[in-house]
Amino acid sequence: MVSKVYLSPIILIAFALAACAPTMQVSKTVTPVKPKTITGDAKTYREWGAAYINIGEYDEAIKNLNTALEINPRYAEAYTNRATAQLRKGQTDLAIADLNKALEINPRFAQAYNNRATALLRTGQYEPALADLDKALEINSRYAEAYSNRAVANAGLRKYPEALADLDKALEINPKYAIAQFNRGYVYSAMGQYEDAIAQFNLAVDLDPGYGDAFSNRANAYAALGQYDRAIADYDRALELNPTHAEAYSNRAAAYLRKGQYNHAVSDYSKALEIDPNFAEAYNDRASAYISQGQYERAIPDLVRALEIKPGFSKAYYNRGFVYAARGEYGRAIPDYDKALQLNPWFAEALSNRAAAYSGIGRYDEAISDLDKALEIRPQYSKAFYNRGFVHSAIGQYDDAIEDYNKALAIDPKFVMAYSDRASALVNKGRYDLAIDDYNKVLEITPGYALAYFNKALACEAVGRIQVAVEAYRGYIAHAPPDQAPYIQHARKRIAVLEH
Repeated sequence: MVSKVYLSPIILIAFALAACAPTMQVSKTVTPVKPKTITGDAKTYREWGAAYINIGEYDEAIKNLNTALEINPRYAEAYTNRATAQLRKGQTDLAIADLNKALEINPRFAQAYNNRATALLRTGQYEPALADLDKALEINSRYAEAYSNRAVANAGLRKYPEALADLDKALEINPKYAIAQFNRGYVYSAMGQYEDAIAQFNLAVDLDPGYGDAFSNRANAYAALGQYDRAIADYDRALELNPTHAEAYSNRAAAYLRKGQYNHAVSDYSKALEIDPNFAEAYNDRASAYISQGQYERAIPDLVRALEIKPGFSKAYYNRGFVYAARGEYGRAIPDYDKALQLNPWFAEALSNRAAAYSGIGRYDEAISDLDKALEIRPQYSKAFYNRGFVHSAIGQYDDAIEDYNKALAIDPKFVMAYSDRASALVNKGRYDLAIDDYNKVLEITPGYALAYFNKALACEAVGRIQVAVEAYRGYIAHAPPDQAPYIQHARKRIAVLEH
């Protein structure tokens, strides 16, 4: 048995949280009306630059701020505002250089420390960001945005109690600070406390009904709790507020996928990819939707594209290996699992699935070695115990197989295939009554499982339970698909023999 396909990111990858929202402040602004010409001193150009930032015209903002700095090269606020425009254009290095200059001019400029920390947070540099935010708060102990951003840095370092304490302080200073409420929700989500996260996101949207990221992340929390309909409703609202939010489309698609609404999922992944053609995770996840429908030929091109965009994407290699294995192409599956494990040696599912592929081509020793490693990584991994039991059965080691099936069932008491294959191992040991008990358990969990009826009938014949065998054969005939015609015919013949 192979493990399930992998969505991105992972960890319930399709429900990755949006990044915490570091607050990028600009200095005092004026009404954003575009002038034909601007004349005046550096302060006027700086104010117009800030105005253009507020309406999203960053190139115009930078042009005006450049003029301000030509007039006054020692204008720290202009450097800080230009850094804001650069950061919003994704020019992080230029932004940090400008903030360095601002702090060289004014080492007591709290906003410049906060904004440089914001730039550092965007690149995952949490420790340097903490140092800057500590400095900002040393200068201004009532700086709510700096407390909120320091919480982001602490959350990035998994210092969740410290993050929550900083957010408490930010909200003490500004009780109507929606971003701080949002960040509290983010921290609780990161801690796996999804009910608490939802309560915080509720407060954030109460404070700011147009806060799309709060709706999107509340949806993520609902999805993590398996409340997919509520999640979808929140993704709908997030997309009304921001119709170009590719991640929200991708996450809504994942919710549809969990509900088995594959066409809706494929449609949303496709919309995400229209918005962002380089969204590797969306290609991977659309492939997962195709795989769930058995559309392997459509999955492969998406996985190839995901790997072109993101060559180190272990889950895409894993999923492509899954497709090859499902088609019986074990020689192609194994190299993909190899690559997934080269990128992530702790990828237990890849070890388990590579073992299944090894088993498919008779390389049983390598299969058992992989399964042993998978169980070292995840000692409660029921599918790895099952797969190891399957391999032991394949080489006639039925006692070892039964022991592994027992362990799989101790972890997952509703693992149908473990009952079914344990029954087969018991039959091979001549322990028919116990095998019949396992087939009964299979049929209790999955009443329409035709093969269990057939195998139960064979076991019942072996111990002389003729009437039960006849009933089991009839159950098989009632549930067997048409492509099992030879077995259906055999069952009818056995009923005729046993009833006379």
